[in-house]
Amino acid sequence: MTRLLLADLRHHASSWTWACVVAVVAGACVSGQFMAMRGSLLSAAAATGVNRWGVSIRTDMTDAANTVSAFIIAAVVLATAAVLTSTASLQISQHQRDHGLWRALGMRPGTLRAILLGQLGVVGALGSLGGGVLG
Repeated sequence: MTRLLLADLRHHASSWTWACVVAVVAGACVSGQFMAMRGSLLSAAAATGVNRWGVSIRTDMTDAANTVSAFIIAAVVLATAAVLTSTASLQISQHQRDHGLWRALGMRPGTLRAILLGQLGVVGALGSLGGGVLG
C-alpha cells in the first residue's frame, strides 16, 4: 500500500506541487512568528516599571506578545487549512477515474481512504518540514 501511495504521488507530483508550496509557506510563517514571539518575550523580560494602573509593564508586554502571536498563528493555520482542503478536494475529484479503477480492481473503500489520507499526510509533512527549515 505504501508503494502505491508513493507511486501515485510521484505520478501526480505536478498537481500536488501547489499544495506543498502552500504548506511550506504556512510552515515558514508559523516558524517566523515563533521567532518574533521569542524576541517580544525577551523584550518584555527586560522591561521594568509599572503602568498607570500599577500593573507591571513586563506582564502587559508578555500578555500582548502571547495574544498577538496566538492570533497570527491561528489565522495562518485556518487560512492554510482552507486552502489545503480545497486543493485536496480538487485533487481527489480530478482523479476519480483512477480511484474508480482501483475500486473496480477490488480495492476496499477503507484502503482507498487510507491511501488518500496517507498522500495528504505526506504532502503536509513535507511542506511543514520545508517551511520549518525555511523559517
